[in-house]
Amino acid sequence: MKNKFFSFLKFSPLILILCGCAVHTALEPVGREQWNFQTSFGGPTVAAFGVSAPLVPLPFLTSGIRYGLSERIDLTADLHLIPLLPLGMIGLETAVSYYPWLGEDWKPTLALEVRLINSISLKKEVSGQILIFPVLTGSASWEAGRGLFYGGSHCSIPIQKMDFDQDVSALRISPFIGYRFDWTNHFRLFLELKWQAANIRSDLLAVEYASLGQQGALAPFVGIEWDFKK
Repeated sequence: MKNKFFSFLKFSPLILILCGCAVHTALEPVGREQWNFQTSFGGPTVAAFGVSAPLVPLPFLTSGIRYGLSERIDLTADLHLIPLLPLGMIGLETAVSYYPWLGEDWKPTLALEVRLINSISLKKEVSGQILIFPVLTGSASWEAGRGLFYGGSHCSIPIQKMDFDQDVSALRISPFIGYRFDWTNHFRLFLELKWQAANIRSDLLAVEYASLGQQGALAPFVGIEWDFKK
């Protein structure tokens, strides 16, 4: 029997939650023993009321914290609040970010991140209640105006075998671009556009997405970050 949880994810837009479901904030180090709070809202754009309906973003809402373990290593923990909780699911993420190159003038800051996404179903009748997805992310950011222009890509693949469709690659590649506006010394605003699962044909899915060339889904995000540096 096919796994019911995987089957649910196949025909749900929540499958794209595994492809980068929040603004990418790990652009530069937080600083040793410093804390940041972050929250993000947005998601892939879908036809809400039928094939001919206007496309609207799904409401993915995540919040979390980022801590500076050292001058070049950060730790992150995020919680998915919407839409997972109303559907009887919990989404938890943990990540480690490393910054091998710190930018100066026209040179970019490079960041590498390893993230673990845990999707947990609270419904007892659902088999395979826990899904674990590692996500690797690389990004580059440049100083531009009153903030940072950045770009990069997520690459995710499930640890468990996803047997609902043998013809679809388990690998999800999701490039993104964005701008971080440094509103004050402590408050930052993010505007980001992701091309989620760009290597997957979206015209074969049960949900209609706004896409490029019938590949993946376009997902706009807005995020904020507050740091607690003195």
